[in-house]
Amino acid sequence: DWRIHFHRWALHSLILAGALTNTVFDVVDDDQGQGRLYGARLQGPASLLHATQHRVSCKPVSQIRYEIGHHDSMPPNQYHSTEVDEDTFTATLALFSGEPPTQPSYVVGEWGMEDTYAFERMPHDVSRVTSLIQELRKKLQK
Repeated sequence: DWRIHFHRWALHSLILAGALTNTVFDVVDDDQGQGRLYGARLQGPASLLHATQHRVSCKPVSQIRYEIGHHDSMPPNQYHSTEVDEDTFTATLALFSGEPPTQPSYVVGEWGMEDTYAFERMPHDVSRVTSLIQELRKKLQK
């Protein structure tokens, strides 16, 4: 489960359709914690996660549900998770600001998992993107 993470830059978002729930976490070093920090980097078409020796615990600090039209900003280095209802079409415009990061972002995994993971990012399939844009247009016209 890789939901809790942070970005090295500020994130500004606007919900164009649907809704999402954002939870902010306090992530602290904890020798008895069940979490482990993984450094995240992009390499070609993959996101690579490399385990660190930081054992952590995570505590939810706040949880807010955002709906269409809401805009929000999240500061750099704020641990959070974002969830979208499985059966709800949600589209968000996300913009990042600040200098390109030189250090990795971090993702929380479980202690005892593998040391390295590689996740292939989805290539941009023109027909899939076209379909999503058409669905978004329908939602925005309502």
